Amino acid sequence: MKKRLTYLVVAALSVSMLAGCGSESSGGKKGSKVDVEMTEVLENAAEAVTDIESVEIGIKGEADITGSAQGTNMVIKGSADLTGKAQVEDPAIEASGKVSYKISGGGQDMSGDYKAEVYGETEDDEMSVYVKLNDEDWRTDTVDVSDFDDAISQIEDALEQVKSGLGSISSDDLKEVEDFVKLESKTSFVNKKECYVLSAKLDKNKLLKLYEESGEMFEDMDSYMEVIEALDSLNVTYALYFAKSDYMPVKFEFSMTGKGSVEGIDVNIKKLNLEVNLGVNDVKISPVPDSVKESAVETDLGLGGSSYDWDDDDYDWED
Repeated sequence: MKKRLTYLVVAALSVSMLAGCGSESSGGKKGSKVDVEMTEVLENAAEAVTDIESVEIGIKGEADITGSAQGTNMVIKGSADLTGKAQVEDPAIEASGKVSYKISGGGQDMSGDYKAEVYGETEDDEMSVYVKLNDEDWRTDTVDVSDFDDAISQIEDALEQVKSGLGSISSDDLKEVEDFVKLESKTSFVNKKECYVLSAKLDKNKLLKLYEESGEMFEDMDSYMEVIEALDSLNVTYALYFAKSDYMPVKFEFSMTGKGSVEGIDVNIKKLNLEVNLGVNDVKISPVPDSVKESAVETDLGLGGSSYDWDDDDYDWED
């Protein structure tokens, strides 16, 4: 099996996240029996996301973590609620969200609430981006749309590697990875869509085994693995939903709990949740309001394309 165990888990996450919360379930509807294999779902999903013309994404996150060391207790709580829209042709964006946090302990308390609004529209291959943080003035900057070409090409290459690698997964391989990711036997309805569901429940030992099977793919996560190994317990659950009709990613759910001692600090991860909901195509983006354009102050916002280097070796899944 070698790296294939890792590949299926990573392929599932990659296809979902490379495409892109407020979830709306279709209450009461019962799913149907699934008659395809997991690799078919992922192959079709990797193909489907290359046809995205516009996208609407929502992200919700919540954290509740406590720690103690040498008689000092600390509490960390936070939440995020973000929404965004984007279109590929004549690139445009519209986004808003809020993030809150509170940290207390050691006689000190810190907290913060942040709001943000973003617009972006393109004219003559140049995107004008407008940003407002909390009650500050609107700020604007421009970026050449071609700066994003490399990032788009890298995502397309990654998806091609995903599709190519999935072709080498056999039915026997699927049986070996069911503890790490499996295709549910029935579909579920999410956001009014019938969906295939890939899910898993991983404990500390399964996560460490997945890491060991990954070879060099997770080499940048060594420090995280050291933390996981130090914990007494860790539980991770996730689920990925792909529309049965067109295999587009619809939703991603992730949660984590755990406790233990890390470098002399007793840690209790009471809650670490993430939910991402996705809608694709036929997304309507609001034009930038005239009042925003007129009041925005020109500022260097540090905009530009991605410099991430996708390593083809990361997607070498042959034995």
